[in-house]
Amino acid sequence: MLRWTADEWSDSRRGDAVRLPVMRRGVPVCELHRTPLADDGPRTGVAQLKVMADDACVHRVTLDVGTTAALGRAPGAAGIALHDVLPRRLLDSVSRRHVEVTVDAEGALWLRDLSGRGSLLLPYGAREWTALSGETPALLRVNDVVELIPGVRLARSARRYPAEIAAAWQRAARRVPEASARAETRWE
Repeated sequence: MLRWTADEWSDSRRGDAVRLPVMRRGVPVCELHRTPLADDGPRTGVAQLKVMADDACVHRVTLDVGTTAALGRAPGAAGIALHDVLPRRLLDSVSRRHVEVTVDAEGALWLRDLSGRGSLLLPYGAREWTALSGETPALLRVNDVVELIPGVRLARSARRYPAEIAAAWQRAARRVPEASARAETRWE
């Protein structure tokens, strides 16, 4: 899992930092191999959902456009399981299939309640919680919060994704002074 920290990406699998690609003459280059990075084309839109237990983020789930999945204690093979991320005292109150999460073609995140217990939505800036419907999905915007049970909440992340980061590299390359862009770089 990659995390942004200061000016580096932190890779929890490696236990150290992975730097963003170096820009050479407006082209992103692998810092380790010193070769230009290949462009795989546009990436599908993604949405990220944060799972919070007692107001601390314990898990993040990244979903591609067109994805529909159940989220709960034991949602099945194609679902998002919470059994490894929530403490037992909270997990026992979460339904096996608590909510259905859908990312539409525009990247909007929709939630529908599947539980018998109900789930609550608090839109950003609102003062009152509203019940999620089991029939009509509700749009989850950045900073909205869904409470599955007291102590377990979901929120839409505002995190930037690779397509946006690549655009930032391109903007940075355009700001490179002309003399620096022409300077020859020698790799030894």
